[in-house]
Amino acid sequence: VLTSDITLSEKLIITGNVTIDGAHTMTRSDTYTGTLFTVNKGAVLTLDGALVVDGGNNWTVDEEKFYDYLNNRKRATNIFDFVTREDGAPKATAYMFSVSGELYLNSVTLQNHLSDGGNGLVTTGSNTNAKVVMTGATIKHCAVNGSNFAVQVSTGATWIINEGTSIRNNFGGGNGA
Repeated sequence: VLTSDITLSEKLIITGNVTIDGAHTMTRSDTYTGTLFTVNKGAVLTLDGALVVDGGNNWTVDEEKFYDYLNNRKRATNIFDFVTREDGAPKATAYMFSVSGELYLNSVTLQNHLSDGGNGLVTTGSNTNAKVVMTGATIKHCAVNGSNFAVQVSTGATWIINEGTSIRNNFGGGNGA
């Protein structure tokens, strides 16, 4: 059980079966831009119980510029024409989660992730046996420039979205979201 909020300044590598729960926040450090969790093959990470994983960047969108661009050019190609990162906050260079084992997100919120180059929230890479299960989870206020916005799942891997899961109030550009 997580008993207080924590700041992550390096990657946590999961090699066994780990459950983290509690109504607290795990936030990416302003000086760290890499992956927050790596779930190795054969390992299981379960995040549960109103836990928040925060990318550490409460970015903003200039809606006037964005809608003007869409009205005149029909397609956004770079979110950084419209998205401004929070002063001093990290712009992620990697996914929040890299999964070759199993990841269960139960009533967890993933938020405030800002990335360039298509590094969304969860990737299974080329791991065909990886599994990501979301039950009552929320992905909100995340912005990714490029494809692979939320979860990038390789052929053969599994992504299950169960009832109560919400993906909302996010922003993506480039090749897709």
